[in-house]
Amino acid sequence: MASINKISNTKASILVPSLAPIVPSGATSTKYNLCVYASSSATAAQIGSATYTVALAVGLTSGAISPASGPSLGGSTITVTGTNFPTTAGSISGTLGGTALTNVTPVSATSFTATTPAHAPGAVTLSVTTAAGTKNLATAFTYANGVTVTPNTAPQTATATYVDVLGAGFLTPTFGIAATNGRVWLVDGAYDPASSGSTYTTGPIAECTGVVVISDNELICSFNFNTGALTEASATANSGTPQVPNGTYTVTVVSNGDAGASGITGYSASDISSGSTFTVAPY
Repeated sequence: MASINKISNTKASILVPSLAPIVPSGATSTKYNLCVYASSSATAAQIGSATYTVALAVGLTSGAISPASGPSLGGSTITVTGTNFPTTAGSISGTLGGTALTNVTPVSATSFTATTPAHAPGAVTLSVTTAAGTKNLATAFTYANGVTVTPNTAPQTATATYVDVLGAGFLTPTFGIAATNGRVWLVDGAYDPASSGSTYTTGPIAECTGVVVISDNELICSFNFNTGALTEASATANSGTPQVPNGTYTVTVVSNGDAGASGITGYSASDISSGSTFTVAPY
């Protein structure tokens, strides 16, 4: 029997006794009718009622998400495996790193699919909510630093090519021209600021300047390919070859553009991805 406390004429708190899902066998939830009567008398009038759902707690273990990593921009389709998932549409919701999953689709009592939201790079917690409550699994998914760039090509004679960069975590850095500011570089290969010293192992050959942060997921900046070539080791103006040579490069967003920077929280360096390449060529 439930424990009932009257709060007001229109509200009561009810401590529900232990219940379990009933037939059909294997059901993950069962709906009960909760009825409130004026007294314990067999002839007492019913003064309130509601539907109460009892559900089995969801089970999540290490490796619950496949694939276990994806781009920070989001949009990846993942499969979550576990136990006691309800199979009715709309009966499951979830978050990654506190941001809601979209297109959550139950597949069976042991899996559902969903689309990842945008999130800053790093390992995040998966939270799955059903009628039984919320189950959390720490470090269940890792966001990588991939970015996409539009447009992704321009001639080396261009003096002001504005590009739209999509990613995540752009509100964290302070973008500017100081060495330790957030910077947007064009890099020949994989960006490596080196672990110590005042030079880059693999550094910028051009900088996207005038950064305007539109949102945490978007920024706009401008490349000067005609006279903006940099010395790769120091990221200072290259007077010998002012034009950026024709070729395919990688756009890299960093939270600290100083040579020798390491261990920076957030956007320390973008992972290389096909979407972040930029081609300087006359075609």
